Amino acid sequence: MSSAMPESAPVPALLRQDAGLVVVGSRGLGGFGGLLLGSTAVQVAAHARCPVVVVRGGEHRERGVARGDVVVGVDGSEHSVEAIAFAFAEAQRLGVGVLALTITPWGLLDTVPAGVLLADDDDPEPARALAESIAGWAEKYPEVPVRRAVARGTCPGR
Repeated sequence: MSSAMPESAPVPALLRQDAGLVVVGSRGLGGFGGLLLGSTAVQVAAHARCPVVVVRGGEHRERGVARGDVVVGVDGSEHSVEAIAFAFAEAQRLGVGVLALTITPWGLLDTVPAGVLLADDDDPEPARALAESIAGWAEKYPEVPVRRAVARGTCPGR
């Protein structure tokens, strides 16, 4: 084991590392400053060449996410398939469940605000695509409880 004190900003320093897994905390500047500057966890998760685990503090537990669940973002891409595989393997190793989450674009005419979880019948296409993306994983990992969620929001890079 070794340690180093890089002389650069955290995101570039973390992204330069030759790692099999990066683990970051979720609490940075927070508040308005965090929104303006962006979150280290978000930037590392978006740009890392390996899996990224974001560890949240207890005061940040969201409604609908059981303590200890592995949350995986699903968008139907090849990277998404890799993320799903990683999430199920980690959930099995940790003895917890998986929450598979997909974001459907928020439209100007939507009455559902961004970030709100949708029922499957609110917008059936994203729910169907999510179900198809995680199909087979419950059979491969029968001891891992699986939940699905669709939310409205913006999808960076799309």
